[in-house]
Amino acid sequence: KPLQPNIHILSVLLQFQPTGSISLAVDQAVATAASVLHDPAQSAHHSDAWRYVRGCLALFFPEDQDTVEQYARITEHVRKSAQAAPYNCPKLAAPASVFLNKLIMAAFAAAAASNSDLAAEATRLIKHLVQHGMMLCVAASTDAQYCEETDPKNQRPESLVLALVHALGHSDRRLPTVAEPLLADAFDFLVTVTAKVDHPAADYVISALLHEACSLCYERESHNKMGGLTALIFFCTHLPVPQLTVYCIKLMKAMVFAAMDLDSELAVDTVSRTLTHVDSMVRRCFASGPFVLEEGTAFDAMVKLLSEELSSPSEHVREKVKGLLFYLSELSGMSICHLLQSTKLTNTVLPKTARNSPISVQISRMYALTFCLTIDPPLLEFSPTVTENGQPNNSNTSYFTEILQIICRLDDSANNVARSTAFISPSTIMAFRLQALELLGVIVHQPQWREFCKAVFELFI
Repeated sequence: KPLQPNIHILSVLLQFQPTGSISLAVDQAVATAASVLHDPAQSAHHSDAWRYVRGCLALFFPEDQDTVEQYARITEHVRKSAQAAPYNCPKLAAPASVFLNKLIMAAFAAAAASNSDLAAEATRLIKHLVQHGMMLCVAASTDAQYCEETDPKNQRPESLVLALVHALGHSDRRLPTVAEPLLADAFDFLVTVTAKVDHPAADYVISALLHEACSLCYERESHNKMGGLTALIFFCTHLPVPQLTVYCIKLMKAMVFAAMDLDSELAVDTVSRTLTHVDSMVRRCFASGPFVLEEGTAFDAMVKLLSEELSSPSEHVREKVKGLLFYLSELSGMSICHLLQSTKLTNTVLPKTARNSPISVQISRMYALTFCLTIDPPLLEFSPTVTENGQPNNSNTSYFTEILQIICRLDDSANNVARSTAFISPSTIMAFRLQALELLGVIVHQPQWREFCKAVFELFI
């Protein structure tokens, strides 16, 4: 039976003479072939599995089409087009696209095989498939009807292109070593076809790749996040500043989220590299302004995003964000206080109590509050009394007392303040206390706290 893109169960009918036939489920067979290719221990069967996968891939593409002539027509058509449609990500991938992605992941596994001849053949085929997908994508972006004429089987060409990002985030960690250089080759090919990287048709393909990479950053598995970060870092270094600025906020949100979630000793190099590129991206995008703090501007959106990440649970993220805020302040000529006035930072850093939140959240709030009190001028008023009537501010004074408990009491008391039901490591308790001590050092030097501090300290002596 011909491979049909609009059904989920795909099969091949084997006909025997004079009578008799067997129906073979292609998707199940492909899953078996893929598992063989993903297993280095089954290298003796890699060639057979690859031949099957290669044969299934051929079913997706026209048999009698002159691709050289087709590519020439598409290139001429795209370069004459001054505009293109925006990328619209489907909410649910078509079954044929899912199946095609499985085939291409199996091809990536073949390209990572120990057999050099097999790996070279698979790599060449993947490169051609990705280029074919890009040609159809740029054609579709400029004229959907034109794409139907050049793609009679009506496959989603994005499946071929987005396979690069999927391979970067695959659980088989051999695949990223194949996918990363192919991503660079595909980018160069795209620029060659459209004549310039900021051509609307090129931006359509780049938008699709960035959307998929950002989606991977929000996935649960660490290999997905690392693949998404690899793709985003590539585009951060290769896109021109005007084009990068359009995607800057979206990219930073995804990269910071993934870095925060990967923030552990096992991924410290990845986190450090990611935050270095985040820093570089922000500096590139806003090096020459405009510095306008108005709703809807890129600068205002960036300042608000940075203010939100000041209370990130990740220490690495907090430190990088603080440095970027000082950089934007110096560059724009505005004080940190002026930059942050329009944000919601002051609403999140003044807790009623240190309790009832995860310990990482308590540490991050203390860090943000310390930052708000130490900038010149301070962003907020943190006083033991209510200014209007001179009455005690119970929220602030109780929070101050709890900070002292965190610093002065034994581990059991600190755990009680942390209100954690899970085990808290000694290093976390130490970080908890050090951040509380830093905040306390800022508070006690403020004139409005001197009398209250004197009375409280006498109770602890």
